[in-house]
Amino acid sequence: MLPSGVHERRAHLRIGSKFSARISKPGWFRPIEGVAENISQRGTFVRTEDWHAFGVEDQAVVTILLPPSFSGQERTVGLQGKAVVTRVDHQKGGVALRFDRDFRAFESLTAL
Repeated sequence: MLPSGVHERRAHLRIGSKFSARISKPGWFRPIEGVAENISQRGTFVRTEDWHAFGVEDQAVVTILLPPSFSGQERTVGLQGKAVVTRVDHQKGGVALRFDRDFRAFESLTAL
């Protein structure tokens, strides 16, 4: 039996919870805000009003913000790593990202 909020699909388990996220591209001054959903060890979908700023194969840095209720920490923890845009979805209003390494290997940011 899978933990609550975790779904088995495709090659990797997916987390059913949604988390605030920030995506930036090289040369951007400020990251774009969104909501990460359907997170697996190898990627996620981020809903954002600014989906049109991305193209397939764009290099990006994604930060997924885990609240204390999920992380067990006293404050929000950011997990950051590099990704590539694999799909821009205008119907769902977001972008699909493929991580360059497993999500569990992302850098932890504590000063948010």
